Amino acid sequence: SRQSHFSALIKSQAFTDRVNMVVQALRVLLADPNVTTSRRLCTYLQDSGFDVHVVHDGVLMPQHIFEFRPNFIIMDLTL
Repeated sequence: SRQSHFSALIKSQAFTDRVNMVVQALRVLLADPNVTTSRRLCTYLQDSGFDVHVVHDGVLMPQHIFEFRPNFIIMDLTL
């Protein structure tokens, strides 16, 4: 059945390797003035395979965006 084929696919090593390759290619800019919070989230994201760059000062964000070219930005709304 189609469902069993999909289930077998996502359990395969090739699928896992491909997902890991895609995740490792993703760059995340983490912007948060709270050093403790950003350090914890950064560690979690890095352990999950993301390339993470942290900035604690919103004034510096445009420069970091330009240089790092993130795929995603996670930021504290107070920045």
